[in-house]
Formats: sequence, structure tokens, C-alpha cells
Amino acid sequence: MIIEFDLPDKKLSPNNKNGKHYQAYRAAKDKAKETARLLTLAAWHRNPQNIYVETLSITFIYPTLHNRDLDNAVASCKAHIDGMCSAFGFDDGKFTTMILKKEYQKGVSKMIFEI
Repeated sequence: MIIEFDLPDKKLSPNNKNGKHYQAYRAAKDKAKETARLLTLAAWHRNPQNIYVETLSITFIYPTLHNRDLDNAVASCKAHIDGMCSAFGFDDGKFTTMILKKEYQKGVSKMIFEI
């Protein structure tokens, strides 16, 4: 199954937290989780299929060639992963393999989850 999301809010990046209290980014986290849950349910409804919880592949597509770290990218989308897993009814701890990729496409800003 393939699910597309917008790139995470910059507030969710570990580099932007700088010791701030969790309430400073809580709203962004909650919004990302709920949005991911709803988009996942919509994608599943359009293409119902069995989900095999083993590998999660995430492709980050950025609009510019600016250098970005994949470790920050995956940490920034933790709420999206949680929301997706909530829609499927399992915990993200079930994934045994995670594949991370980053790409550049001018004017495109999204991430693609593939299970």
C-alpha cells in the first residue's frame, strides 16, 4: 500500500525543538498524527488490501537540493507513522525494517509511505 503525505511541519524537527517544552510542538504533532490517520483510512478505503507489517519504506521528496539529514526526516515524521499505524490498528514497533530515501523534484514537497 502506498500513502502520500505532505512533508512534516518544521516544528516537529528535532533540530527545531532546542529544549522547548513539549507543549510548544504538541499541536503540530497531534495534527500530523490525525491527518495521517485520516489519509491512511482514505487510501485503504480506495484500495482495500491486506497489510503485512514488516517493512516500511519512506521516500522524502524535497523541492530543492538543500542538504537534509534522513535521521531528522524520519524523526520529524514519527507522528505520521503513529497515525498511519493507528488507522491500521497496530503499533509501529511491528516494523522490522525501515527503508529511507530522499529525492529532489522541483516544486514537489511530499513524503511517500509504502508498506
